[in-house]
Amino acid sequence: MLVVDYYAPWCAVCKTAYPAMCRIADDKELKKHYVFAKASLEHSEVKDWVKAEGIRGIPHLSLYDSTGVKLMGMGASFKKVEPIKFNLRAIVQHKDAVKQQQRLLDLDPNSFVLIPGVPVAAST
Repeated sequence: MLVVDYYAPWCAVCKTAYPAMCRIADDKELKKHYVFAKASLEHSEVKDWVKAEGIRGIPHLSLYDSTGVKLMGMGASFKKVEPIKFNLRAIVQHKDAVKQQQRLLDLDPNSFVLIPGVPVAAST
């Protein structure tokens, strides 16, 4: 699966979030299941893709499965390191339920992923 961090070099929040995003990408357990990439809005192709995806703010993390289907998208601030790591681990742990979903996963108000068929207590 692919995790893309959409950012812009001029974005102050992106700069602040950068160390946190690096910690996520450096997590040894997550590296076993995910490829991490950064995509700058300075490139017109990326900017067009972000518009098509309906992403309204940066930094933003999107998760795509091996076929390119978007599974999850969320704002990516330094404050969200734990929810992001949790979500990525939960998706791996419940990959069969996620596969059956066939659409974007929902997030609760605290940015934790809600996986269909998995009790909330098991996913949080």
